[in-house]
This record gives sequence, C-alpha cells and structure tokens, in this order.
Amino acid sequence: MRIMHVDLDYLYDNNKVQQEHNISALIQRIQKLQPNTIFLQAFADPDANGSANLVYFKNRHIPALEDLFQPVVKQIKNQTSVQHVYAWLPLLAWELPNSEQLQYVEHSLGKNEGYIRLSPFSTKNQRIIEEIFTDFIQNNSVDGVLYHDDITLSDYEDSSETARLCCTNLSVKAFSAI
Repeated sequence: MRIMHVDLDYLYDNNKVQQEHNISALIQRIQKLQPNTIFLQAFADPDANGSANLVYFKNRHIPALEDLFQPVVKQIKNQTSVQHVYAWLPLLAWELPNSEQLQYVEHSLGKNEGYIRLSPFSTKNQRIIEEIFTDFIQNNSVDGVLYHDDITLSDYEDSSETARLCCTNLSVKAFSAI
C-alpha cells in the first residue's frame, strides 16, 4: 500500500482561484508520487486542538466550511491512478455549536487534557454522531473511514454522571450474570 494523507485545510481557500490552484497542485503531486490509497481529512480543525469545529461536507449538526470533500475525491479518482480513497473523520472529537446542549467527556481530576470529545455514554450524542456519519455516507463516495485517534478514554475520563450511571449498570449486569 502506498498511502498519502491529505488535509483539506491546506486545499481550502476563501479565494476560489487559489483553492483551484491548491487542488491542481495536489493532483500533480499525487500523479508524481503515485500512491494507490488516499486518506482524505473530511473535517476542519482551525484552532488545532484535534477536535472538529467544521467539516467539508453537508450534514445536520456541524457547520460545513464548504462542501469540498466529494469534488476533491472526484478529481483524485478521475485524474490519478489512486485506487482507494478513505475519509479521515473523528468518532467522538466533535465541537458542535453551543446551541446544542450536549454532554462532553469530563475529566475526574478537573483537567482539560486531550481532545474535546462528545461523551459516548450519552444517547443524544450517539444519535448525533450516527447522523453525522449517515449524512456523510449518503453524500460521499469513499472506500471506507479512517477514524481519528480520539476514540480511547483514559482511566480518568469520562467522569460525567451519564458515564458513571452507564458503568454502574454494566457492572451490576456483569456481576448478576456470575
């Protein structure tokens, strides 16, 4: 496998002439390097904290900077010998607009370490994440999804009430089965 990671943040530009130049330069580089697989980042992280504030595809929950993902995939597939394109997306590290009342991962020691992530223990969050991925898959043709490195929780995360209740219920069920 010859893989190339591509970050759409480096292609996107408010100036559309510059953006087309950036995409053309990427296509030329792909043609020169001859990767057979592309991991294409479908989210934007303008504050560089590792969590997605914006995306490059239309969806119901998180603002799209521009619907750029599929047009870039189409150019890669049509103008290069790339065989596979995978979307690179976070699973939990979504920073949604403040208008959504969401449960985020809480650190038991009160620290602000790691990515800002939606709590996986909240059913509302689970539904939102599912809808983001559903919207993505319905409108973008890819060979698969490469998940961002935001999935794991440390021993000190998530200490929210929702997480504690979920873990308590799991423990009771596990012990009652013995």
